[in-house]
Amino acid sequence: MPSVNVVNGKQIVVENLGFGERVIRFFARPFLQMWHHRDLIQAILRREVAERFKGSVAGWVWAVVAPLLAIAVYTFAFTTNLKLPMADSAMGARVGYALFIFSGIIVFNFFAEMAFRAAQRIP
Repeated sequence: MPSVNVVNGKQIVVENLGFGERVIRFFARPFLQMWHHRDLIQAILRREVAERFKGSVAGWVWAVVAPLLAIAVYTFAFTTNLKLPMADSAMGARVGYALFIFSGIIVFNFFAEMAFRAAQRIP
């Protein structure tokens, strides 16, 4: 199946691409576009980080320390006092449970942040 590209609104270049080449281009295109616009992405990220943490005392450090502190507290509480039944792994019950809690906190924080920001973006 030929691929048609319009260049400058005038010239049409037809390329015969195989299925594999089209799939590779489909998955590679977003990363190539991010690479070409990396300066814009960096500027947007700097602005977002500066705006988000401008009123806090600890700044961006608190965004890293708070989840780590939560993981430490949950791991200590649920592996010592409550004695949850967990499968023993090669890494040990505490490390396995800490990784389990870490993955849950990452997913929860991602969706909570998206839900919070989505409500703010609606005009």
